[in-house]
Amino acid sequence: MRIKRDSIYPDNLLQEIFSGKKYQNALLSFPDDIEQRLDDAMSRYEERSLEIMLLRYKEGLTLQRIGEIYGISRERVNQIIAKMIRRLKSRYNVTRLLGEETANIFFPVKVKSGPMQSKESINT
Repeated sequence: MRIKRDSIYPDNLLQEIFSGKKYQNALLSFPDDIEQRLDDAMSRYEERSLEIMLLRYKEGLTLQRIGEIYGISRERVNQIIAKMIRRLKSRYNVTRLLGEETANIFFPVKVKSGPMQSKESINT
């Protein structure tokens, strides 16, 4: 994934969200208000998680320093960040960030088919 933007935040967080095979060769173009969309998506979760994400990705603090601020271990900070990244990678949040049309490229809409018919009901 290649990002076309100038600032560090939210690019550093967007790279985390849109990493992996699904987005490997995608050239994503983000809306102008992507930072606001990202902040809105994160604000749905616990305040402490949001603060930790902003300290990490906006302020550039280390996991160790964030842990010291909150009185938790570096590993716990890492777990909180990983959980938030997983949440932000959900179809719901990707749709909020990129728009429904673009999100459908990465999360195709599944068409539900009707109930399966048995061979007996087809032949009779």
